[in-house]
Amino acid sequence: MSVKTSGRHQTLFDGEPGHPVGVCHLPLEPAYCDLTRQVIFEAIIVAIEGPRFSSKAESNIYRMWGGDVINMTSVPEVILAKEAGICYVSIALTTDYDCWRETGEKVCVADVLRTS
Repeated sequence: MSVKTSGRHQTLFDGEPGHPVGVCHLPLEPAYCDLTRQVIFEAIIVAIEGPRFSSKAESNIYRMWGGDVINMTSVPEVILAKEAGICYVSIALTTDYDCWRETGEKVCVADVLRTS
């Protein structure tokens, strides 16, 4: 089975049976639940569409933006939770350095699986 992080539903207001009716335009600031957020370390997360790793240029841009973690799992989850009124925060395991690093091995699936 292949799990991908692209093309997933990004709203509960999609006309599906049992889903809320109408259109929802929520402010996503703050995106994460403030009460839950106090429990974890605050980091700047850059969410990318997966499944893929960043290019070196993208990785360096994310670092220039102040990004601490690059992931494929905070969107659309945070949006769906916000729409549903669910208290949400993402706690993740860092599996590798991104490709910006000049020394050491480059990120690869085998290393991610070994770490997780």
